[in-house]
Amino acid sequence: MSFHIHSSDKGTRTRTSARSFRLLLQGALILAASLAHASITYTQDTNVHDFTSTVSMYATFTSNGFKPTSAELEGNNPTRVVGSDVTVDFGAGNQVSQIVVFNNIDHIGYAWDAFQPYRIYGSNDGVSFTQLTDAFSADRPDTPGVDPHFQLASYNGNFVWINNTVSSNNLGYETYLDFTSIGSFRYYKFSYSQLTHDHVGSNEWEVELSGVGEAAGPAPEPGTLLLLGSGVVGLGGLVRIRFFI
Repeated sequence: MSFHIHSSDKGTRTRTSARSFRLLLQGALILAASLAHASITYTQDTNVHDFTSTVSMYATFTSNGFKPTSAELEGNNPTRVVGSDVTVDFGAGNQVSQIVVFNNIDHIGYAWDAFQPYRIYGSNDGVSFTQLTDAFSADRPDTPGVDPHFQLASYNGNFVWINNTVSSNNLGYETYLDFTSIGSFRYYKFSYSQLTHDHVGSNEWEVELSGVGEAAGPAPEPGTLLLLGSGVVGLGGLVRIRFFI
């Protein structure tokens, strides 16, 4: 009597498929997590509308009662509010944890001006303020009149997204900050940063802003999504190779 053993690779292919799917999913999650936990995202977008369109509510400057609109910020000559300290108020009953700051740049090419207003404080009574951020140093040397896309080299606080370029109407370095882990505040006060203070000879220890709004931040740019997609596609290619080898 003879015996014939018929082998089938169906079970092997099923196990390989499951392992490959887990590999694909794990890789996609790792890639997504690495993107989500990047310290600061930098962009160079000169279209101010891309940032005003994310604002759900603007705060009022307490020094002069000025409250910007998106149309005003997108115009040719946005109002510039100047002071050694500049405080904004989101209004009674409004406590905000995610904000976008519209910085008004009048010394293009100087890091101390780009990061001028980023010693930020929060308060809910307008009297007692808690310090939330400060900017200490930036990369790249100053180049007057040139837009070198400075990045923060050292800082504290919850900076999320910095648009490190300047638009044609002098708005620039729009910055998204998320204080959800700390608290929500009705008032935000902006003072000149340590970086500005340490810049010998600037003689402009002040804040120059055109608006502060409540905004969770812009959606990922197409390049970021493409990176995520290409990572998944690359892992998909690996899966296909595992199937056919």
